Amino acid sequence: MHRVGCIAGSVLCSLFLLTGAVSAQPSDRARAEAKQNAQAAATAWLARVDDGDFEESWETAAVLLQERMPREQWEDEGRELRDSLRALSGRARTMVQYRDTLRRAPSGPFVILMYRSSFDGGRVEELLLTVREEGTWKVAGYQVTPLRHDRARSPSLFESSGSS
Repeated sequence: MHRVGCIAGSVLCSLFLLTGAVSAQPSDRARAEAKQNAQAAATAWLARVDDGDFEESWETAAVLLQERMPREQWEDEGRELRDSLRALSGRARTMVQYRDTLRRAPSGPFVILMYRSSFDGGRVEELLLTVREEGTWKVAGYQVTPLRHDRARSPSLFESSGSS
């Protein structure tokens, strides 16, 4: 699992320097709806990845991901990652956060989702960045990190005045 964190890591590494400025705040209801819609998009996208359909997962990803990782590289690294993890046995969402903006990223809004997932090959944390693109929520970044211990992640990792 030494390459687990590599897939799309460059996409997230450049985007998760997250102390972005805040623009006009949407209502709580609008943020809740955005979180729900982004989670539905992330769930559908993860199902494609879980099924090994890396071509379709790349096709349905946001332009932000597509511009940072060519399709062939995405497919090759995705297969290598999933071969090392083997079958999914469980996934639980541990965080969802709305962000108006992210530093070093084009305009948002964004929703960040974190999952604790168990595979036959080990336990991992999956981090997805979603963005609203032409009215539709799409995955713009995906990072997988092996879990060595059951330690709690700091809730302040992605906090700023533009989060909820």
